[in-house]
This record gives sequence, C-alpha cells and structure tokens, in this order.
Amino acid sequence: MAKNLLRVFFATDVHGSEVCFRKFLNAAKFYEADVLILGGDVTGKLLVPLIQQLDGSYKGYFLGSENVIKPDAIEATEKMLRDSGVYPLRVSPSEYKEMKADKDKSEKMFRDMMIQRLKEWMRLAEERLKDSGIPLYMTGGNDDMFEIEDIIRASSYVKNPEGEVVTIGWDYEMASSGYSNITPWKCPRDIPEEELGKKIEQIVQKVKNFDKCIFNFHVPPYDTPIDIAPELKDLRPVLSRAGDSR
Repeated sequence: MAKNLLRVFFATDVHGSEVCFRKFLNAAKFYEADVLILGGDVTGKLLVPLIQQLDGSYKGYFLGSENVIKPDAIEATEKMLRDSGVYPLRVSPSEYKEMKADKDKSEKMFRDMMIQRLKEWMRLAEERLKDSGIPLYMTGGNDDMFEIEDIIRASSYVKNPEGEVVTIGWDYEMASSGYSNITPWKCPRDIPEEELGKKIEQIVQKVKNFDKCIFNFHVPPYDTPIDIAPELKDLRPVLSRAGDSR
C-alpha cells in the first residue's frame, strides 16, 4: 500500500456482542488496517438471569420464550448469550426474586456486568494489538451509558476521541461524537437537534484540513440510505398505511 494512503477498519453498534468485538480486533491483521475505529453503541442492552433449579438445570427467559438449560449445556448457553450481546447471570431462585422486587438492585447488577465486560474488552484489545502498534479509537454511542467514558479512558491502549479532533495515520484528522438526535427510545446520549448541531460545530471548528478529515459521528448523514428507517408507532414498525394496496 502506498505510504500516503490510510487503511481504516470501521465498525459500529456491536452492542455487547463478544464474537463481534473479537472479529473486530482480528480484522486489523486480516485487512492490514492502519487504524481501528469502533463508532459507538459498544455495550449490550439486556441482563438475562439464569435461575438454578433443584435438579441442577437452569431456567432462563430469552429468544422470546422460557428455556430450560441442562447442567452440561449451561456454559455453551452463556457463550451464545454473550455472543448475542446480552449479559447472562446465574442466580438462585431467591436472588431472582430479589431482582424482580428491587429494580434498583437489578439495574445495578446490569451496570456492573456491563462495566465488567467492557473492562475485559479493554484488556483483550491491548493483548491483541499492543505488538502491532495499530491504534484503536472507541467512542460511546447514544445507547451507551456515560460510565463507559472513564473505562475507555483508563485503558493504556484504547483511545476515546469523544468531542475531539485527533490526528490519525500520517496527516489525517478525525472528528468524533457519539451523541444522537432524539430517538423513540430516549437513549442516554439523545439530545435535541439544535444542541447536537452546536456540539458538532464546536468539534469541527478544531479541524485544520477538511480534505483529510474523517467524521466519526454516530448519527448517519441526513437522507442517506443508512439514515432511512421505518416509522414507529408504540415502538413498532409501521408496515403499511390505510389505503395502501399492500
């Protein structure tokens, strides 16, 4: 590859999936990337209790149904759940009852597991990439809680460029933000359009050369194919309208 070219491998919205994150790290070598960028929504959305039964099996509610997991299948099930982006947690019936009764406790357990997995990812990233010298930039996305900022910044290898313009490669710049306009889900980093516009303006004012600038913004460009989404009603897609022939 010519020295004046920069090969970037970009991914986003892994949402806690361990298999996706591992593939993302492996992509650096496979695609001979100079830089890795993970553009937000790195954490998962769901804690799945696996409730131990008297016979040694476990019961869990996932994939839209109640599932009974045999003792010899529990580790494989946990791996499947981690790969899908959720956080499996083995609990006793009494612990599960406490979780159901105390939403604050349940929320804390979810946050603790989210933080634990992200810390594991930071260690894995350093282990896999430190000898390569390939930098990894990671921001939060609108779905991510603000707690992840400190975890990423605490890493000795992974860099968090949120709100900054950083130099990558030889002479390229990258402006980054994981904030989003308001969504139906009211995510942690959802902010009004006007506020988002001002935030982006403040960031890009730091850019020196727009001809060699990468815009690492979590929200897709307006009216592009990736910006198209179905209308929602009660958080469900509207598939047709009255009078449609479909």
